[in-house]
Amino acid sequence: ALGAAVKMRTSSVKDGYTISDHGHLSMEAYFKETVALHALNEELLHLCGVVDTSLFYQIATKAIVVGERGITVLEREDI
Repeated sequence: ALGAAVKMRTSSVKDGYTISDHGHLSMEAYFKETVALHALNEELLHLCGVVDTSLFYQIATKAIVVGERGITVLEREDI
């Protein structure tokens, strides 16, 4: 779907698939290439059966990234 490998989300703390508080199944989508999140979110929301997405873009104002090169703090500039 839209170039992603899709699978049902499972949980390590319970048997079976992850179900929301409202009884909806959760799915995970893995993309090989970077995608435009705003456009992807709009496309997903217009698919039959999609209730919502968890693309939390444009929400975070700061990210702390830890890697082999140390710690980097990234901050949004458009706020």
